[in-house]
Amino acid sequence: MNRIKNWLLKNNHIRKLNEAISKNNYIRKLNEVISRNRFATWIKKQLEKNNYSMLVLWLVGSFAIFFLIELMQRGNFKDVLDFINNNSTIVGINIGIILIITAISYLFKKKYFAYSIITIILLIMGFANKAMLNMKGEPLTYYDMFLLKEGIAVASKYIGMKQLILYVLMGLIGLTIVGFIMTLIWRKDVAKNRLSNSIAWVLIVIVTITTPISISNSRKNETISDIFWDLVLNYKSNGFSYSFLETVEKSKRSKPENYTKENINDIKDTIEMNKAEDNNDYINANVIMVQLESFFDPLKIEGITYNMDPIPTFREISNNYTSGEAHVYTFGGGTVKSEFEFLTGMAVKNFSTGEVPYNTILRKQPVESIPRILKEYGLTSHVVHNYEATFYARDEVYKNIGFDTFTPIESMTNYDTTPIGWPKDNILGKYIDEAMDSTEGNDFVYVVTVQDHGGYDYGEEYEKTITVDEGDIDDWDKKQLEYYCNQLYETDQFIKSLIENLENRGEPVILSLVSDHLPTLNVITNENASYIDKYKVDYVIWDNIGLEKNDENIESYQLSTKILNSLNITEGIIPNIHNTLKNEDDYDEKLALIQYDMLFGKNYYMGNEKLEKIETSIGVKNVCIDQTYIENGALVVKGENFTEFSKIYVGKKAYDTQLIDGTELRVDNFTGDLDKVSVNQVARQAGRSNKILAGSN
Repeated sequence: MNRIKNWLLKNNHIRKLNEAISKNNYIRKLNEVISRNRFATWIKKQLEKNNYSMLVLWLVGSFAIFFLIELMQRGNFKDVLDFINNNSTIVGINIGIILIITAISYLFKKKYFAYSIITIILLIMGFANKAMLNMKGEPLTYYDMFLLKEGIAVASKYIGMKQLILYVLMGLIGLTIVGFIMTLIWRKDVAKNRLSNSIAWVLIVIVTITTPISISNSRKNETISDIFWDLVLNYKSNGFSYSFLETVEKSKRSKPENYTKENINDIKDTIEMNKAEDNNDYINANVIMVQLESFFDPLKIEGITYNMDPIPTFREISNNYTSGEAHVYTFGGGTVKSEFEFLTGMAVKNFSTGEVPYNTILRKQPVESIPRILKEYGLTSHVVHNYEATFYARDEVYKNIGFDTFTPIESMTNYDTTPIGWPKDNILGKYIDEAMDSTEGNDFVYVVTVQDHGGYDYGEEYEKTITVDEGDIDDWDKKQLEYYCNQLYETDQFIKSLIENLENRGEPVILSLVSDHLPTLNVITNENASYIDKYKVDYVIWDNIGLEKNDENIESYQLSTKILNSLNITEGIIPNIHNTLKNEDDYDEKLALIQYDMLFGKNYYMGNEKLEKIETSIGVKNVCIDQTYIENGALVVKGENFTEFSKIYVGKKAYDTQLIDGTELRVDNFTGDLDKVSVNQVARQAGRSNKILAGSN
């Protein structure tokens, strides 16, 4: 503060202004009146005796933090000012929340230091929220705080090196500014702050009491409307601070008011009375479900034409087989939210806001699912996914969903990648075949593609099949759309190849194709694309067994039930809820109640029946060692099914391993014990590369 004072005294303009003010008659008379007033004199003395910089910082700084976070979220000053002008109550609530959080600094002796740390944390959260919006089209929630590794793993695909450097520089500049301000206002002597602290504590108590009351009243009079089915709109309507805090509050799982054994048994009786009879007339066929990453029909974008259709195969089969739209509960990201619904028939809307079931309940608890139901009909279940086994903890979750095998990227060889590094989908056909060939009976194969994953900001040269011919679109959005369409076209070609292969196999099969969510393309997210429902995706069910075309729009969690119905399969608690109650007024309420009972409650519905975790095998073909020997000082391991993620171990020690081909591995300058050599498949994901997924014989 002394630096500022000295600068002010030396500045000529400030000095002249000060002289003009001191000579002004009105100012002089006002000063005389104040000097004669006892109360004013007391106030003046208190101001001279006490340091109010911390109090001012707390009050003004909270508004500044609010403004900066909203500026990052909204992207421009105009939108922030409009939000402030049109939503005074909501703005007050957001600032109140920040005041309460930053008031924690008053509990510390070094208040300024504590305040600066809290400020930095809040600004980092605001920055993370902006990054989440850019990468996956959804804001930061409480549950995202537990997905740090997953976020880092995909960030490089969205953020180029230039953007990364820019973000780092922005962060450093922000931290420097905060540090500079803290340095200027720092006070070593805090003993003279008694009145300031007293005022602050009175205000803290007032804000702490009035903010929750204001939130409660605003909810009652609908000044605040919680729009949890559209988190982007929710955050923009209600502000980041309130909305994020709301996801924290919703993370506390509470028992539904009507959750009783009697109510669960009533629902069970209704289902048992109304469900279709199992007449053993089910259709014996293979079932393949393909979850298409960010799959979207570009022809739905108005005013834009292309040199050719980006998805000719998908469009053709949609015209001739059962198809429609599915309502999903995520946009631009959150793949496993849709995946959870497709596999279990349960609705993510019945979980806490922003919750990812794979990261909360399914790591530790088995759940009813389509693989378990189909197992009762003799189908062996497999997952094929051209990405990392540990991403979203799939290697653990699939054991509780009930899959027999899981073939991730760690079990694949000779795959191509997109210009930004995602594995291409054309590799999947080979491993779908391997899964179906591994058993004598029918199979359920769940396929998760990844090629069309964002980001799409790729400005370098690459081979194009699809080009944008005409449309009112700027150059960068055009490049983004063309890049996406070219990846999309290759995925469509994979679909074509898959169908041709299934026809050639000659086995009865039902094949469903469904998008997990829409892509975060600028032409979809901008204001001019409001006609596109960001939560509606396309699906189609192809078959070679003569099923009738039965088009309908469905909820994403109803898809597996639709597939089971086409096979005349009537088993499963959740499928029977969909079949018997979906036309009832209390359908959603009863579905939520049964979900709670099965996942978090006392399991009244299933009684003594318990679901068991399955030991899911990584890869259909096991890694095998046939021979080990030393050659010119190098360890040579001969065997089968080696990949770039096969690593040689001696006991518990891992060695740097060279993959020669699928049958040979090497370790140079080897000095270990040949009798203890093994080969393990290790995880690809950064930070988990020492995790062993599967071992050799």
